[in-house]
Amino acid sequence: MAASRSVVSMSPAGLRHGTQFLIAAKRLGTISRMRIRILNSIAAFVLRAPLATLIVSVVLAIACGIYAATTLQLDSDTDSLIAPDRDYLQSYRRFLDEFGDLEFIYVVVDAAGNPDAAERCVDDIVSELKALPSLLSVHAWVEPVEQARLIAHAASDTELDELAEARDGLGMLATGAPAGDLMLGATDMLRSLRTRPTMPPEEQERVGSSAVLVLDALLPALPEQQQNQPWDLRREYFTSESGELYFIEIMPQKDYETLAVIDQPLRDIRSVLASIGPLHPDVEIGLTGRPVLQADEMATTDTDMIRAASIALVLCSCVVVLFMRSLVLPLLAIVALLIAGGWTYGVATLFVGRLNLLSIVFMLVLVGVGLDYGVHVISRYREARAKHNLEDALPIAIRTACRGNITGSLTSSAVFFSALLTGFGGLRELGIIAGSGLLLCLVSMTFVLPSMIVLLDRRGLIAATPRATGIPTTPPKIAVVHKHPGIFLGVLLVITLSLFMAPGIVRFEYNLLKLQSEGLESVEWEQRVREDSVAETWFGAIITESLDHVGEIVEASSRKSSIGSVRSILDLVEPDTPDRAHTRTLIADTGIDDAQADADLRDALDRAVRELRSMVALIPEGDDRTRSIMSDLLSRAQHAADRLATDDADAAAEEIRQLAQRSSGIARAILDGATMSMPEAVPTAIVGKYISDEGRYLVRIHPQDTLWELEPLSQFVHDLREIDHDATGVPITHYESLLEMRRAFILMTIFAGVIVAAMILVDFRRIGDVVVCLAALAIGLVWLLEVMALSGLGFNLANFFAVPILVGLGVDGGVHMVHRWRETRSTPHNTGATSRAIALTATTTAIGFGSLLTAHHRGLQSLGALMAIGALTCMLATLVILPALLALLDRFQGRKISETPGSHPPARQATDT
Repeated sequence: MAASRSVVSMSPAGLRHGTQFLIAAKRLGTISRMRIRILNSIAAFVLRAPLATLIVSVVLAIACGIYAATTLQLDSDTDSLIAPDRDYLQSYRRFLDEFGDLEFIYVVVDAAGNPDAAERCVDDIVSELKALPSLLSVHAWVEPVEQARLIAHAASDTELDELAEARDGLGMLATGAPAGDLMLGATDMLRSLRTRPTMPPEEQERVGSSAVLVLDALLPALPEQQQNQPWDLRREYFTSESGELYFIEIMPQKDYETLAVIDQPLRDIRSVLASIGPLHPDVEIGLTGRPVLQADEMATTDTDMIRAASIALVLCSCVVVLFMRSLVLPLLAIVALLIAGGWTYGVATLFVGRLNLLSIVFMLVLVGVGLDYGVHVISRYREARAKHNLEDALPIAIRTACRGNITGSLTSSAVFFSALLTGFGGLRELGIIAGSGLLLCLVSMTFVLPSMIVLLDRRGLIAATPRATGIPTTPPKIAVVHKHPGIFLGVLLVITLSLFMAPGIVRFEYNLLKLQSEGLESVEWEQRVREDSVAETWFGAIITESLDHVGEIVEASSRKSSIGSVRSILDLVEPDTPDRAHTRTLIADTGIDDAQADADLRDALDRAVRELRSMVALIPEGDDRTRSIMSDLLSRAQHAADRLATDDADAAAEEIRQLAQRSSGIARAILDGATMSMPEAVPTAIVGKYISDEGRYLVRIHPQDTLWELEPLSQFVHDLREIDHDATGVPITHYESLLEMRRAFILMTIFAGVIVAAMILVDFRRIGDVVVCLAALAIGLVWLLEVMALSGLGFNLANFFAVPILVGLGVDGGVHMVHRWRETRSTPHNTGATSRAIALTATTTAIGFGSLLTAHHRGLQSLGALMAIGALTCMLATLVILPALLALLDRFQGRKISETPGSHPPARQATDT
């Protein structure tokens, strides 16, 4: 066997590979020795100039803080999370540029079966809202005059022709003449039909239609009748399809440099609703819309993050103080962390310039992770200081602690920087800021913390303390277990694999509503709107140049099962034709002057009754339609005349005068609309939703089902793009960003694994050590997934990036453990301060992120739970699995394991690490 190995080793291929391996090993050894020299130089520098180091660091942190406070922007626009070069985002922004912001706030009034009460409530709310300077527009209805202005464009061809025949009547009403004059004029028209038998048929139609139009407008309906169209136009309120929900559409001023974007408008609106609500107890009032949902989420998230960061800092400080049984050293680590935080704000301002909805969590990352580097430095310093003076203890602490810190920090920051390789813009910015922050924490814990230690220790302010409590130096059970690592690992493997058979599965939750705080008003009303109406506040947008194409889009949409209602300008108007344009020209040309004779109303009404009676008598048999119209007018005229002859005369006359006044305004609006282009005639509250200033048309396509779930959202987007590949809108940007986040999650996890493996290979220089370190990390992550499955905790859009972070952070303890193991080649019960430091850092990480469990936002709660569980499972794997794997590896490689602590001389312990 020996000869065989010799032949292989002496072959050309064997020589070549062996030479390459030796060269690589030599280079890695050179890097390791260089790192030790650098760390020794850092220690010497800190011992030589601690005060200058501290002063420069503090001044720089203050300068960075001031720079950030005056320059760093807060960008809460969710579109800013998406990389700006994405085609779908550019398409959406072009849509916004053309049609403006169509993401409204909605005040919702539930009529509860009482429409009159709902309308009164809406009127009162709108009156108050329109006085608010923080609101750009408030719309809740279309006025009768606006409806009338649209009639010439909305009427069918037949209705438009009939309106053209009655154009002289419109002209008479539009003059605003007194009711008596108008009635007298209409009566004269009827008489001319009777007294001029030679009148051409076309003129007869025109005169008769005009007279009927005027009388229909002036004569009150009978008690059992409704007033005829178009004269009974009322406010058309914005309601849901069921008619139960009334909507007030609000466009607020939006400030994307604040977290809430609509903070002031939202406060103003809610103040109005709070004052109006008690005045209308018969209805319910709510507030929703995507801007409100985002603002509420941002408000709860911001509050949750501030509270969580404060709790994390306090609890982590207390834990470190109690764990180390020292007050001064842990507080120094916290000061160093705050200095690093100031630097990080400066870097974020300089290289990114803003904080988005994801990158705002970076301070929590620094609290949860950055403090760990200081814990390792303090732990090693205390251990070394117990045996050496300050000048010897500090270099030992920096060499031993910072070697692992460097690898851990570079690994963790590289994981964050790997976000730059993904396509999700928000994650990229988080990666830059958090990755830089971890490196700056390393710098602070390597320079600033030791400088403060030197300054205080030289003044005798760091008293000797008992050995830190936590993990016993020699836990008997652990020591016994690792005498038989193969059996121990086999048992754990069986237990781990058996947990996969337990019920439960880790799911990915895409529904953002389920991540919001429970009991949020905006979420509850969003769900009520969705349950009441097929259409949601979200819509897909298709833009076209042609009104004919609008009809084709509507027709194509009707064949898609995922599409509910389709809104377009064709809901309001008829497609235009040359004939319709000519007819509108005829309507506008009335040829009626506004001469007024101030006729007596009662006399005019009596004459109208007589003339109508004569006309009815002349209607030939078989003309039932004409007879019905004229008989109705006669009945109404007679009823009005009878009322004028009673004590109710004044009220009857006033009613007719009001009808004349209202009809005059409507007639003028109809005539004005006939002279307007279609976009000019469409009500102001509506036109911008469907027609751009460039004259292009928007088709708003609403979903059949809720789009908060991924499956219906995916189908809806697919159907939209089948209709028009260039379709855009919030559903598409939301869908694409979900896919980008999912891809980023997968890529970052892969990159994290590769980066971690490469970094620790450079550090360890042994393939075996790399394998066991990664194996322990993998087992810790497997345990995390099993706990998640058993507890029902899943991934979501708020916690998905926790896994790649855990990959970077989880290996940190493993790096320190391997270094300590190789430092003494002892069994795990001699890992001393390292085991305690690993337990402490994992605890602070778990507390740092676990503080998010106090959040009201369920997404942040899940992030805190996932990170806390992951930190603890990775710690358990590092303290239990990794030493067993290292022991097994040493046996496999034939290395002797000393059973005696500290078997290597101190000189080797100091220099090897």
